[in-house]
Amino acid sequence: MGKAQWTANLAWVSQFLAELGVEAGIGKIGDTPNKENPNGKWEMYQLTGDQITALGHNIYDRALGTDLSDDSFHSADRNSTSFSWYDHPDQPTPPAGVTDYQRKLQFQVSVKNGNQFCSKTFSAIYRFNGKEWSAQWKEDY
Repeated sequence: MGKAQWTANLAWVSQFLAELGVEAGIGKIGDTPNKENPNGKWEMYQLTGDQITALGHNIYDRALGTDLSDDSFHSADRNSTSFSWYDHPDQPTPPAGVTDYQRKLQFQVSVKNGNQFCSKTFSAIYRFNGKEWSAQWKEDY
């Protein structure tokens, strides 16, 4: 069947690079076949959720949903046991005049092969106080 192992580089504030090693390769990326390895045994997914509050009011709330396809910037060669991809979430933009703004992005990246499943969850939180931005990555939601 194979094994899966995750590493993630969350060093940058507004982007991440995820790397994965699996035996038998990635055959599906999100809901699309991997053009480089359509016979790979593993399926790779990224789910993303997005919540925005401003001045104490919830102004946007998108539940976790599929956010990865073969069109995403990635590396998944036919003869490789590793897979990596890069994601750069959209820039948070508060409405004019807002001095209390928060955007929280949740991510779940996972692979599955039959009943084998490996997953990693993490989040990014952007805050704006009217003058300065702060950002934080953390494991889990």
